[in-house]
Amino acid sequence: MFASAGARLTVGVAVALAAATPPVFAQGLAPLAPWRQVAPQAPAASWLPLADPRVNSLAWRPVSRYDVLPSPQQPETALQTTVPLVDPAKQPGPIFGIGTGIQAFAGDRTSPVVTGRLGYAFGEGFGVSLRPTYIFLNRDLQGVDNSDGAFQMPLTLDLFPRSLFSPYLGVGLATNTDTSHTTDAMLTGGIDLNLLRHLSLGMNINYILQPAQNDTDWEAMALLYFRF
Repeated sequence: MFASAGARLTVGVAVALAAATPPVFAQGLAPLAPWRQVAPQAPAASWLPLADPRVNSLAWRPVSRYDVLPSPQQPETALQTTVPLVDPAKQPGPIFGIGTGIQAFAGDRTSPVVTGRLGYAFGEGFGVSLRPTYIFLNRDLQGVDNSDGAFQMPLTLDLFPRSLFSPYLGVGLATNTDTSHTTDAMLTGGIDLNLLRHLSLGMNINYILQPAQNDTDWEAMALLYFRF
């Protein structure tokens, strides 16, 4: 098998060295020493079915007909609501006014007056108003001026009470006209110019029946009053 004794001696030495030297392993491949303890492993958990609500919050369960189911979650969306514009001129509502003016233009003594208005608009088309007016100065049938006051209370039908031009007609009572110390019937007609939202200019003509004096009286007024 081996050609010479020297070769046989070399092979024998190599076999002896290999038997006496422990094996060398690559780093990370060395086996564990037999005396190294391994940490104890936790016991395996017992098996629970997915239908168990303790494990699965979405587990199926029978629902009674008396149970109230939660409403489905809907994505929140911005709702765009269109608010219709309402013309206040078309809405019913009260009308209040107070102001001042003068009585003149019909042969009567020029006199300051105070006036008021208490009315109600039934919509865009018409309304009704009480228009009390106090006249500070007076003139009797003989043409003598005096400071006896006179009072008038007409009830009017107002057309288009919240438009720019609002004509009206009415009837009422007038007291102490021409210093007569009587109460007489009256007719009135005029127009309100609603210049601003809360400001009106009014002009009217009053016709007063005076049967006790066998007379009639014409009066004209210009009024400026605030509306509320």
